[in-house]
Amino acid sequence: MQAAAPKCDKATNEQLNKIPTTRVHKEVLKSTKNIQVAVHRQTSLPSNPLYKTRLGFPQIPMTQQKTISTPAQQVCARVNKSSSRNRILTSQSHCRTPESVLRDTKRCLTPYEQNEIKEYRHVWYLGEKAKKMRRSKDSTSATEGESFDDSKGFYKVRAGDHLAYRFEVLGVMGSGLAGKVLKCRDHKTMTLVAIKVFRNTAEGHKMAQTELDNLKTLQRLDRTNKANMVHMKEHFYFRSHLCITFELFEKDLHKALVESKLRRLCETDIRKYAIDVLKCLKVLKDVQLIHGDLKPVRQ
Repeated sequence: MQAAAPKCDKATNEQLNKIPTTRVHKEVLKSTKNIQVAVHRQTSLPSNPLYKTRLGFPQIPMTQQKTISTPAQQVCARVNKSSSRNRILTSQSHCRTPESVLRDTKRCLTPYEQNEIKEYRHVWYLGEKAKKMRRSKDSTSATEGESFDDSKGFYKVRAGDHLAYRFEVLGVMGSGLAGKVLKCRDHKTMTLVAIKVFRNTAEGHKMAQTELDNLKTLQRLDRTNKANMVHMKEHFYFRSHLCITFELFEKDLHKALVESKLRRLCETDIRKYAIDVLKCLKVLKDVQLIHGDLKPVRQ
């Protein structure tokens, strides 16, 4: 099917014949029936209103036309632009104020959270579907830690609940003497992170402060991030627990071996891993630090 050419009178035809053919460019236009029509015209059109009225073509060059991308194309553009390996393919969460939360979604908060949320400037996530522990408003500070912690001072983790009204708890990745490591979703940056939550005890606070000082020291020594270290992203206190966020690495060498069909690593991979570890140990030696998992033996 071909589009019908526009009708022009004799005067218009004479003007069209006078248009030079040296400076022209091609435009592809879409009619109401999605029929593409190729038109050649001069960059500087005559100012005769008859010419514009009869042809009815838009008077802007193709280079100035804006292309409207579909939602799928916009999502792909955001994904390609992102360099984070853990970026989530969802839209960014909406930041709210504590006042708007208390006004609109107060029922989603426990009585204790209705007072606690006032200490935060921004609210990214509430954990509405999580099984929260209901506490009364008049609970004293002496019993505050007893409700959120177990007998050993570990934070009671609930999947789907929030940390600092920003991070969504997805699960527990591991635990140790100092505390627990949680897999979380950061609703501010829409990335997956690992958060180490230290124990709420005198011993736990001492270990937390020591580790925080060591991480700050390593950040100063490895500003270019070439020593193969997992650096601290940020830290905060939540319900008397020090929390430190890290980039999420879900696999270690042990898991890689288990998932490997050969159940072994080739010599090339072993050499690469050994060099990376030695680079990190060289930096630790310069500041007289030793990794807690390394157990030196005196001979």
